Amino acid sequence: SVARAADIANSADPNQSDYAIIGNAIPKYYLSWTNTFSYKRFDLRVFMRGRFDYQILNTMEMSYGTKTFTGGNLLNSAFEEHAQLNDTYQYSDYYLENGNFFKLDEVALGYKFDLQSSNYIRSLRVYVAGQNLAIMTKYKGNDPDFVQDTGIAPGVDGRG
Repeated sequence: SVARAADIANSADPNQSDYAIIGNAIPKYYLSWTNTFSYKRFDLRVFMRGRFDYQILNTMEMSYGTKTFTGGNLLNSAFEEHAQLNDTYQYSDYYLENGNFFKLDEVALGYKFDLQSSNYIRSLRVYVAGQNLAIMTKYKGNDPDFVQDTGIAPGVDGRG
């Protein structure tokens, strides 16, 4: 159950306070992989990356996922999974989520023209590229890749 904000003890004395460290905002593992494949005059570059074993505080759910928010628009979760909440938002492990993700960050397909007979251009490569193509994650907030994992407030989704 969720404690009401008025019932939280916020004493500076750690023995009388409800405050506690509730997660790890810094990923324990980073992974990236890039490779370029070539066949005749075609080339294909693939870049993937991810972060694993850390948590994110989903402030979007915390702010807009309760019916007591007075700003107007609410998330569907305010009436579904958070329907039992009847208090203003508060920092809690209730909104802490696994931040693991694996992303297909970039794919580029190119073709090289051989223009050795030209006096002005010796080679020409034409390509198409896509970025931020797919992400695999269970995190319900914004793209977890944009949540800072360093600095003063790591692991807090800024709702931006």
